[in-house]
Amino acid sequence: MSIFTCGICKSDYDPLNKTPLSLPCGHVFCKECIKEIIINSGNIMKCPKDNKTYQLKLENIPICVQIFNNLPKKKDNSQKKYELVCSRHHKK
Repeated sequence: MSIFTCGICKSDYDPLNKTPLSLPCGHVFCKECIKEIIINSGNIMKCPKDNKTYQLKLENIPICVQIFNNLPKKKDNSQKKYELVCSRHHKK
């Protein structure tokens, strides 16, 4: 599994619905999965990795900037393939 993949749904993160959000424990999951858990549990989020429980509102959960800023960029819109482009090491 990649750091660019949600640990719950196994989908690749993206800037829209699959935005990587960081829980207070430091584990990162996509916005869509966290939203579903919070809605189904009344603003209670139990981390799937370490089982720590938090009372959270979706809008207060921060984006994981390190993952978000380094999301793989689409190589070609028609092929839907991704290419890793690090913000520090741009491809020439």
